[in-house]
Amino acid sequence: MRLVIVRLIMALMAVGCLSLPVYPVPTSGEAARAVPAAGEGSRAVAGVRGVVSAERVESGTSALLRQFGEWNPAEIIAFADSIYRLGENDRPLSLYMTLCSYEGGYPGIDDIRLKAFAGAGDALMRKCNYAAALDYYTQGLQLSESLPGKPLAYEFYKDIGNVYSSINDYEQGINYYLAALRECDDSTPPSEELRILFNVTGFQTYIKRPDEARAFLDRCRAIRQRLDSVNDTQRFLYMFVEGLVLKSEENYPEAVRLLEKSADLAAATNLHPRYLCSAWQHLYDTYLQAGDKGRAFHYMKQCEREAEEKGLLRMFPNLLSDLSDYYRSVNDPARAHDYRYRYLDLHDSITNEREFDAVKSSQLQYESNKVAREIDTLHREHRLKESIIRKQWLIIGAIVIGAALLGVLLLVIWRQKRKLQESYRSLYELNRNAVAEEEKLKERIEKKYSTSNLDQDKMETLAREIERMMEEEVYTSPDFSLDTLATRLESNSKYVSQAINEAFRKNFSSYVNDYRVKLACRRLLDEGYSLYTVAAIGESVGFKSQSSFTSVFRKVTGLSPTVFRKMSKEGKRETGDNGVE
Repeated sequence: MRLVIVRLIMALMAVGCLSLPVYPVPTSGEAARAVPAAGEGSRAVAGVRGVVSAERVESGTSALLRQFGEWNPAEIIAFADSIYRLGENDRPLSLYMTLCSYEGGYPGIDDIRLKAFAGAGDALMRKCNYAAALDYYTQGLQLSESLPGKPLAYEFYKDIGNVYSSINDYEQGINYYLAALRECDDSTPPSEELRILFNVTGFQTYIKRPDEARAFLDRCRAIRQRLDSVNDTQRFLYMFVEGLVLKSEENYPEAVRLLEKSADLAAATNLHPRYLCSAWQHLYDTYLQAGDKGRAFHYMKQCEREAEEKGLLRMFPNLLSDLSDYYRSVNDPARAHDYRYRYLDLHDSITNEREFDAVKSSQLQYESNKVAREIDTLHREHRLKESIIRKQWLIIGAIVIGAALLGVLLLVIWRQKRKLQESYRSLYELNRNAVAEEEKLKERIEKKYSTSNLDQDKMETLAREIERMMEEEVYTSPDFSLDTLATRLESNSKYVSQAINEAFRKNFSSYVNDYRVKLACRRLLDEGYSLYTVAAIGESVGFKSQSSFTSVFRKVTGLSPTVFRKMSKEGKRETGDNGVE
């Protein structure tokens, strides 16, 4: 156990912990967790033995490696929380990741792992590595929901909301904050519920929902009245969020009053500088919306000076963009260009840093997986029992897959049967319509030619001449018409039409199309036309377009030309026939 933990710490440090300065998470709605002051805002390690003293925290990396041979998970989480509260980030992140992948047996290990997932996410949020933070928060939530009572579920929902709000996806962030509120019950500290409500209220103003923001502000007021005492941070946030609500309601004078009051409180009580900068940022934005550029510029410069002095400018990149817009509006292109350049440079810096952290996170995860495999070798007997359980699950999985395949097979059979029934129905409708059309045609013919001078003998003779002429495939010309046929027969079109109608019970168009479709069928079956496209074959028998060819072919045969050709090829493969009789 000791050897494995020491190896893990060495491996995690070997990948290169960043020596970047530590910053609070940059969310202007104060959704993210600041670096906690002593005794305030940290995740308590209640019930965990091995509280780490200040001297132990300051003992350094070499002492860390010596001590871990003796420490248990409770002592590791306590140590990680302690150095995190002192402002460190990379070492506690490594320790939190270690505990997240811990698989050994230890009393209360589930609670320790929950705190480790939360701590890893917090440390990654400090580094603006939002994707990795979201991954750890989500894993923590999954573990929480697998345990009785879902401990810390509301905390993980809130943290996931912080991630989405930090990347300006306020809608999704609010959804998770609301999920966090649904997880709160009588055992949830009112201060925690108030913290979530502050986030919901503030971000409702970001998406222009003043009515909803006002309703949540009323809930903040109700919970605040239940608190035994209110600290400076809570007083600041209440005034700050109420100012945001007033701004969203376009009550600019009152919004300015409360935002200025919150800024004065932040300065007087030495709150973290990001609170003061956030108040000034919304003050200048309020003045801009109210049309007072002079006062807006005053607070822009104050916010800029404070952010630069305290190293927080990367939390407020939009400040540089807003200053660029201001100087452009007052016709100072040089300064506008300078601030725009600084804004883009800062934006690119943050983006690159996030990408680097994402790569580093994957490397740390890889090392954690390797150590997990080493731990597995130390617990072979336990793994043997687990393998038996896995085999049982595999059997169950095979049964489920078999049942699923059977279900799919039955579905395919059912669909094929339905398609066959539809085909029968289609053929039935085709034949029924053909019979009806023939009866109607017969009635029209008798009525149409009741006064014709063409007697029966001449009509039969003309019909035979028509058949002889059609056998010569004269119809393959797209321009073939009734007049063309009458001319070739040295007759008139009226007699030719009458002969076709009475002898073949069809009109001229149907009569010609029948010949064309029959010829097309022969050519679709003929290997000599195998290289012809369907459209080319249709054109070769006299159809002017593929659409008309397909329509007529389907009407006569019940199939499309493409399906007819496909079925003919399948039939030849089954019988070994490669030609046409």
